[in-house]
Amino acid sequence: MKKRILVVEDDANIRSGLLDALEAEGHEPEGAAD
Repeated sequence: MKKRILVVEDDANIRSGLLDALEAEGHEPEGAAD
């Protein structure tokens, strides 16, 4: 089952890495900066 996950992180590199990892696990992440 896919989960929608919101990732809020100011650092673009960390945010991108988290989004990539979550997508690789089959989730549907959304990213946002504060």
